[in-house]
Amino acid sequence: MKFVIAPDSFKESMDALTAAQSIQSGLKDVFPEAHFCLFPMADGGEGTLQAVKYYAKDAQSLEATVRGPLGSHVSASLIWIPSKAEVFIEMAEAAGIMLLEKEQRNPLYTSTYGVGELFEFALSKHPKRIVIALGGSVTNDGGMGFLQALGVVFNDQLGQELPAGGRYLGEVDAINNSKRLGKFKNVQIIVLTDVKNRLLGTNGATLTYGPQKGADTIMLDVLEEGMKKYATVMENHFGKIVRNAIGSGAAGGLGFALQFLPNVDLVSGFDYVAELSNIEEMIADCDVVFIGEGSLDRQSLQGKVPIGIANLAKKYHKPVVALVGTLKCNLDELSPYGIDMVYPINEANENLPNLLKAGPKNLAATAKKVGLSLKERGLL
Repeated sequence: MKFVIAPDSFKESMDALTAAQSIQSGLKDVFPEAHFCLFPMADGGEGTLQAVKYYAKDAQSLEATVRGPLGSHVSASLIWIPSKAEVFIEMAEAAGIMLLEKEQRNPLYTSTYGVGELFEFALSKHPKRIVIALGGSVTNDGGMGFLQALGVVFNDQLGQELPAGGRYLGEVDAINNSKRLGKFKNVQIIVLTDVKNRLLGTNGATLTYGPQKGADTIMLDVLEEGMKKYATVMENHFGKIVRNAIGSGAAGGLGFALQFLPNVDLVSGFDYVAELSNIEEMIADCDVVFIGEGSLDRQSLQGKVPIGIANLAKKYHKPVVALVGTLKCNLDELSPYGIDMVYPINEANENLPNLLKAGPKNLAATAKKVGLSLKERGLL
């Protein structure tokens, strides 16, 4: 019996590797002789840096001190992969939601400036390629701070240089020093995103994700109108319309700004990690695939880890079992994607802090129960 275990992280409870090990622990009690293939996964969101380090065998960890989302300095991790001459960056290391307490989150003032500093640091390695994962941001500045860190200057109607922060998007009237982006002309930029949102509108960066970053109704109006003005000035200056590109709304619009660098490709974060891990070869040769994440919902259907793995398994007619913290859609919605069984790991009456803390234990226990059930029913 061969199991492929390929979960995403369970947000605020456990990382993907811990989740994979917990599932293995539960199944091993039922199938002690089975062969287990663990694949901690990610899709461009949080945990992608960890996944890349797990699979890229010559990966070297680097640290850089950069500005955090509110300007104070933070220590950010990067990865250098010598065999590919590639630097891997997770934007959340410099501008992630986990860097601020809930009461500190305010997208009028948070900025991606530190992400630009990470790009400057990456250039010092003389890479052929820079890969950036966009998930987990606490910013909504359209990547304005990112570009400022690279030397681009944004001026208001009076010619005054604007500071970083989402509140200044609507004041942008002119752009200077954009030629400084030419320093990336010999570097391929790969942008990994776990969402398909465009920059503006009901499903855009601000209105979809602004509230979880601390924006109230008034802030949302200010940011959305500011983003429209900023996008217009940017596109007129560079002579390139990208606001409607899939993924331009990722990371509060950082996906928009990145497309004005030379040699940029936006790709699925899941596809990147799946190829790096070589998981498809293992799925083709296994008996059952176990997947998991904290919340399996309709957003998961937009190319996130569980659906990506299930689609690969479906290609080889392998059964897929999902173990999840919470289930917010029904099996009828999931089965067309290749998910055959779904089991929540949590008791509904437990409070959230306790559930998050007990996540690994509950995941292992649920995996054991599922394994016993499948064995008793003669399905394994």
